[in-house]
Amino acid sequence: MSATPRTALVVLPTGLKGGAESVALALVRQLSREGWHVDVLAMSRGMQPALRQVAQCANVAVTANAYRSEKASLPATVAQIALRSRRRRYALVYSTHLHVNAALGLMRRLGLLRCERLVARESTVIFDRFHGLKRALFRALYRIGYGPQDALVLQTPEMLRSLEAALGRCPVSNPIVLPNPIDLEPVRAALAQAAPAAPARKRVVACGRLIPIKGFAALVEAFSRVAGEFPDYDLELIGSGEEEARLKAMVDERAMADRVVFHGHQDCPWPLMKDADVGVVSSEREGFPNVLLEMMACSVRRIVATPCTAWVRTIPHITVCAATTADAIAEALRAELASAEDRSGRFMDYVRHTHSLPRFASVVAGCA
Repeated sequence: MSATPRTALVVLPTGLKGGAESVALALVRQLSREGWHVDVLAMSRGMQPALRQVAQCANVAVTANAYRSEKASLPATVAQIALRSRRRRYALVYSTHLHVNAALGLMRRLGLLRCERLVARESTVIFDRFHGLKRALFRALYRIGYGPQDALVLQTPEMLRSLEAALGRCPVSNPIVLPNPIDLEPVRAALAQAAPAAPARKRVVACGRLIPIKGFAALVEAFSRVAGEFPDYDLELIGSGEEEARLKAMVDERAMADRVVFHGHQDCPWPLMKDADVGVVSSEREGFPNVLLEMMACSVRRIVATPCTAWVRTIPHITVCAATTADAIAEALRAELASAEDRSGRFMDYVRHTHSLPRFASVVAGCA
């Protein structure tokens, strides 16, 4: 008789694809490959494309609530989780984002969530990004909902230090610094299925939500300063967001409409990154820029990153800007655009060895 498969519950605030959601869904895919039964519960926004994709994995069941926000969905989500954990004792419950982590921790404390192992993951450097009333609210959530977790996953030592400095201690007894993983299998599949690219000009690519903290305005300004020196390069921006109109206005003001391409939101951005000459991460602040790993997996030849987290300085073979300003990005861009070096092979070796998804899943599940 075969052994009963291990069971896991992964709770997401929404099925919309972001960095934290991408990590969680990569974990779901890996657990599925290892024979787990995984329930995925998205609290709001309904069945998104990323959820439809993961629902096709073996032994994965997805529930996507249609609420407009996770706040509105909270009563129903609590009831759903409490009922599920009475019917099935999960070997692992995993969540990401502070408010979801706190809700599950409080549920466990009150006996509404039964599981063998509860793991929370921090999605950003909360106390470096938020101030005032939000900061006070977040501090309260840590007090109320953190503690019952068996482990707290942080992406970098910097994130752990920031949390301990803000709270005076780590709110969970077992913090684990664990770099984000990357799931190479869907990247390879997407690149293999993509239509061959037509001969094109040299490309600088950047990908992410077009919001202020991602630094795309500084990137556009930096590119405008070096574009005249490198007339064979174009800048391609992949993503959408509140800054899009402003960025397009900047491009028009600098007479660069023929040199800057806006691709908009892409459910699968990897074919657009494939074999780019230079990839850029321009963020002002990041817990861990997952897109940098995706660029490496897509054979981007050279990479420029702002010092958005101290972690980027530990990555071999990338160029780290002196600051997050347009001046600093322009200086780093100038050096890389003048280079013909192809570091894509070294990047791929790095992600395979340092950001292994099987190892991430093993640590989260308590098997390592």
